[in-house]
Amino acid sequence: MPIKLGIIFDKKRTHLSIRRYTENLTKELPKYGYKPVILDTTEFNFRKYFLYRNFLFLREIKDVDLLHLTDIGPLGVPFINQGPPLILSILRALDLQVPAVITNHGVYPFILPPNLWRKMKSHIRSYAPFTLGFRALAIFNWRELVKPLYAIIAVSHECKRILVEKLHINPDKVFVVHHGVDHSIFRRIDKNYSLEYIKKRYSLNIKNNTKIVVHLSAAVPFKNVETIIRAIHELRKKSIKICLLLAGPGHLERFGRIVNKDPHLRGYVVFIPFVKEADLPFVYCAADVFVYPSWHEGFGMPVLEAMSCAKPVIVSDIPTFHEIAGKYGIYVSPLDYKALSIRILELINDPRCIEYLGNKLYERSLKFTWEKTARETAVVYRKALKSE
Repeated sequence: MPIKLGIIFDKKRTHLSIRRYTENLTKELPKYGYKPVILDTTEFNFRKYFLYRNFLFLREIKDVDLLHLTDIGPLGVPFINQGPPLILSILRALDLQVPAVITNHGVYPFILPPNLWRKMKSHIRSYAPFTLGFRALAIFNWRELVKPLYAIIAVSHECKRILVEKLHINPDKVFVVHHGVDHSIFRRIDKNYSLEYIKKRYSLNIKNNTKIVVHLSAAVPFKNVETIIRAIHELRKKSIKICLLLAGPGHLERFGRIVNKDPHLRGYVVFIPFVKEADLPFVYCAADVFVYPSWHEGFGMPVLEAMSCAKPVIVSDIPTFHEIAGKYGIYVSPLDYKALSIRILELINDPRCIEYLGNKLYERSLKFTWEKTARETAVVYRKALKSE
């Protein structure tokens, strides 16, 4: 008999990368003797007209052999991130004897400097107030929430290190399982074809014979998009024909006015506010260089997807990216926009280096598959069930 696995996540609020992680796990886990059942927490809360639905949801939880919460948000504070963290709190309060595992995708609230916390306060209102006191509350809640858990899956060794050092979680309880990538989707596509496709698809005005730098993310402050724009500005002052393609929600609202006022950037920074999932490979493959200078990442799915499309990556010099790109990534300080501009210029002036690094990073990306992620996750499940 397959083991009935309840996968809890919030379909409405969950980020695309985490949704893709959940969907691929659900698809691969039956190979290892598990029968996944998606339990959506989108409307799990304490509004009076949802109480009966909440009761049915908790009854569903009692019917499974094992629970996996594939995301509880970076803070994990009940009533702020409602759904999954609230479920954990109720499990503990009611003492429901269902073994539970969570996946932690990032821990930025515990390591970001104060200036970025202030920016995050204005960006993500549902996490407000972002103060040192609130950070302490988040740390306390995390420690309390994980007590009833049988295992925590961290998506990188850096995530595990921070969970152990900052939250004092037992390291024997934390298991590192990297994300995967679907190589049949994120694949090599001709650069010129990809560029023409997205220009037509999204009505982009990109000048001919221009080198393309791509960044893909939501406009969250720790993604450090300001450094990319300053690096492009530095190159445009030297009249270098280069264009930055910023894909993802929020960038146009945040940087559009700045770009339009600057004669060096106007027409050389273009925005795609929302990229359809099927078009993502074309966005990556339109690039000469993919740039991702984040202050912190739990894993960094876009970097792996760009590697799978055989694109060279310039990333911030943080431990997570070394885990993904290894010795073939190009690393810069997230503070140093001049160093970033130099690295971009070196690459776009050397097509042979672009091809070489792209090929090496593609080969490295083959080590990251969803089948491997599911297999290693199944090992964590077995340990959780044995310790029940």
